[in-house]
Amino acid sequence: MVVRQVFLRLIEEALGPPERVVTCFRAWSKEMAPENESLSDRELADARAWRHSCELATEKAKAMLSSPRTVEFVFELAC
Repeated sequence: MVVRQVFLRLIEEALGPPERVVTCFRAWSKEMAPENESLSDRELADARAWRHSCELATEKAKAMLSSPRTVEFVFELAC
């Protein structure tokens, strides 16, 4: 299994099914947007869950690499 797949699997393990992953990612994206719209309490919690799951997944996945300092994981939704 390549590290990219491990990263995605770890995010799903932390957040749950794909629908939840997308919901949390969108809340985080909304929070990070330059216009930074007001987020509901639910969206803030989802954004926080996204950040936490990414931090953990990044830490674990990078540990599998020979040069972890040169890698950054980027999550994008396909349209």
